[in-house]
Amino acid sequence: MLQLERNPVNAVVATLGDSDKVDVGDQIFVVGAPYGLSRTLTAGHVSGRHTLNKRSENTTAVEFLQTDAAVNSGNSGSPVFNLDGEVMGIVSNIMSRSGGSEGLAFAATSNTARRLLLEQKPFWSGIEGLLVDGESRKGH
Repeated sequence: MLQLERNPVNAVVATLGDSDKVDVGDQIFVVGAPYGLSRTLTAGHVSGRHTLNKRSENTTAVEFLQTDAAVNSGNSGSPVFNLDGEVMGIVSNIMSRSGGSEGLAFAATSNTARRLLLEQKPFWSGIEGLLVDGESRKGH
């Protein structure tokens, strides 16, 4: 999701739809830039719905749509649209042994995105983590 200081001339903003209305078997399409190839479109179906278990009352449950639409490296963050042109999800990741599309792509639902990005108060602790491994961790 983007927050712009001003809207570009002639820009049309996609509607963030209600992902609770999406069912397994519904047709969807993904617009993205796999491998840096901009303005691509792939089509498929919702293959499943998965919710990560809520571990405590301080955490929010996160729901994902599974799709068989071709999703490859570079599609992360791409919108998943229903046939009415509403955003139903945001591509998150693929499960792949080959590194390419194998029909196991996942997108955070639009309702999860709405809840986490628009309805909750933003949180920034000021702490960033950096994984140090290999020769770097030895102090060289």
